[in-house]
Amino acid sequence: MNRFPMEEQAIKRALQAAEKAPDYSLAGQRAWKLFKENAWMSFVYGMGIVAALLLLVLEYPAVYLIFSVLVLPPLCFGFYLVANKKHQGEPIVYTDFYQGFRFMYPAVSVWLIGQAATLVGAFLLVLPGVYLLVAFSYGSLVALFFGLDPLRSLLLSAQLIHKHWLHFLLIGGSVYALNLVASFLTLGLGLALTLPLSFYFYYFLFYEQIGQYALEEEEEETINTEEESENPFF
Repeated sequence: MNRFPMEEQAIKRALQAAEKAPDYSLAGQRAWKLFKENAWMSFVYGMGIVAALLLLVLEYPAVYLIFSVLVLPPLCFGFYLVANKKHQGEPIVYTDFYQGFRFMYPAVSVWLIGQAATLVGAFLLVLPGVYLLVAFSYGSLVALFFGLDPLRSLLLSAQLIHKHWLHFLLIGGSVYALNLVASFLTLGLGLALTLPLSFYFYYFLFYEQIGQYALEEEEEETINTEEESENPFF
């Protein structure tokens, strides 16, 4: 994962790559493959999240609000981190899902700023709120893998998605409908399957479209850092 803020040139390359529409079919296939290869861990982790949400919303509404703001975003980051680690060919263990808590600040900040901006947009007019909700789809992924601050991550997400906003609206609507149907038909338990799939899907959608530039930037920075550490004159 990227430990360095992205260089402007890398951001420009990512924006250029975003001119091309995302391949949602390929992203779906890779998400399903990843889930199958790690089905029990993904399902158990997803079940834990769903069970916590159901318990809190039914029994402890006040705690549910705190949980959804401070705990749920890092838990969701866990899916992205596992997808990235597996995608890089590294073995994963169950505790990898909880590594999202190492990124509490970007996880919570992106969620809060994104939700606040979306609510303001929806309050002014419904359409701006819908636009921002879709435009911020990459916000967490940008913050996590590009190493940008939360506000800039959301702004870059909007730039990356703007040209194909309608595509992302349809994709987001389909993912939401899948989770809603799974929740309705199984009293919420189906979310333990569809929730991991949704996050894996967005990871691969992001990576195949522009996320590869984050990894390229990391490799370049790592090589430069190693060269500098080997040469005491720099």
